[in-house]
Amino acid sequence: MERETARETIDQRPQPRWRLRESRTSGADELASIKVKGPWKTRHGGSSCPPPLVARKGSEDSQQRALAEALGLELPEGLNNHERRRETFHHGRHDLGLRVDMVERNHDAQVQELDHQRQELLTLHDSNRVLQYRLEDHENRSRCSNICIRGVPAQATPGSLEDFVIRLFWHIKDQEKILDRTHRAGHPSRAPGPAQDILACLHCYKQKKQILASVRDLNARHFDSHKIYLYLDLSPRMLQCR
Repeated sequence: MERETARETIDQRPQPRWRLRESRTSGADELASIKVKGPWKTRHGGSSCPPPLVARKGSEDSQQRALAEALGLELPEGLNNHERRRETFHHGRHDLGLRVDMVERNHDAQVQELDHQRQELLTLHDSNRVLQYRLEDHENRSRCSNICIRGVPAQATPGSLEDFVIRLFWHIKDQEKILDRTHRAGHPSRAPGPAQDILACLHCYKQKKQILASVRDLNARHFDSHKIYLYLDLSPRMLQCR
């Protein structure tokens, strides 16, 4: 019993490295002696040993060579594509620069033309204003001998309108008057409404001034039971300004 206890104690002591190496070697031999079963055997055609490392390394080398050959073939094509794209980009940028220059030149020309047209428009505006003033002046000058008579109904002049105006002026200023023309203002076919004004053109401008001077202090003149007003005959624009 004492000998067996001593042997167990010796076996439990730490073993030296050379014994561990022997034990590992013996374990590897035992694993090698075991027959491989299952998927490994089926995958490698019934072989009980794994393929050698040399064969696996050779397959990796062949894959690397194939990849290098593929890259060698694709690299020049990729460089050519890159060159073509760069040339296309360069041409597009050059074309864009030309278009921008053309747009800038056209813009400058349009700005100059716009300034020129603005100056012409201002000149035409001034000329138009001068022409309107002159036209207004000529129109008022053509009316300078006219007298506008308001408040005479149509039934008050059954006969000649000129005879009625001559009698009116004789009533205002006791002297002979010479009329060039007399007529109703506006269109004769106007709808019924207030009586249209009478325009009387005197032959002498001085007689017009004398008649208007006689009625200047009076608001209205009563003639033939009618309330009559006398006004200057002015253009519509002049009347608006007043």
